[in-house]
Amino acid sequence: MKFCVIGLGETGVTIASLLASGFLNSELTIIDPADWISGRYLDVAHAASFSNVRMYLNDSSKAAEADFFFYCAGVRNEKGEDRLSVIERNKEIIPLAFDGIQPKTTAKIIVVTNPVELITQWISAFFKEKITVVGTGTALDSFRLKYLIEQKKNILSVISVEVLGEHGASMVPVFSALKMDGESKADFFTEEEKIELHQELVQSATIIRKTEEATKFGVAECAIYIVKAFLSKETIRIPVSITMSKFWKEKLDFSDDLFVSLPCQISENGISVIDEVNMNETEWQLFRTSVEKLNKVAKSIKA
Repeated sequence: MKFCVIGLGETGVTIASLLASGFLNSELTIIDPADWISGRYLDVAHAASFSNVRMYLNDSSKAAEADFFFYCAGVRNEKGEDRLSVIERNKEIIPLAFDGIQPKTTAKIIVVTNPVELITQWISAFFKEKITVVGTGTALDSFRLKYLIEQKKNILSVISVEVLGEHGASMVPVFSALKMDGESKADFFTEEEKIELHQELVQSATIIRKTEEATKFGVAECAIYIVKAFLSKETIRIPVSITMSKFWKEKLDFSDDLFVSLPCQISENGISVIDEVNMNETEWQLFRTSVEKLNKVAKSIKA
């Protein structure tokens, strides 16, 4: 298996470390022209030798051979700053990051950079929709919500819950589809508890960044989880950033092409959007608002 990590910042190096330890006898190319990453790269390369992982730095020809790309390049929003605030700068970086690199048509690009839905859309457009591009999106928020529920109620059950829409302030926890040990628990929480959990969820990254430079471990695990889903013989359900299907557009009476986080099924056979809605009216309205917010921002950015 061959991997390429573009951008060796806090998240990029965490993903690189997981790849170096989790995929024996693979190849890992790092693309990052910054001088300061040389020591960081060498540190990961030393770790990679334990798993017989061959590493390359800024080798475009090796990068082009990758089966999976992890797009982590970009400018990080400042502490307390909305993810959407860095959007123009991060859009401008896309052609620079892929300069001289033409991925295989079978490659998968997993986007981590925020605002993840829109960056995913623009990378897909950059390659003229000929390569599978997905964003980690609200997969991370879904696992965060699972954690919050476990902590709030001290639950040991297997929890299944999804967050849809924007990976950001307008994210939508779908409590209507909450399951515990496979059993529906749509009415498990009061409306007040749902609001409290929603607020805690939205604030998760802010809380982490009170003491950390970046949120990295959770999203790195999400990125690796998505890779494993693409390699799985079994179908894995997970919400990721992807273009809206006809079904979802019709439900919203929406005509624009837009990437949002939707429930998807992923396996070695590829990825597809799950065309079903299991939301109550309140959740549906919140989802509509989230989509409209993303679309408004997308249209406001210069071409």
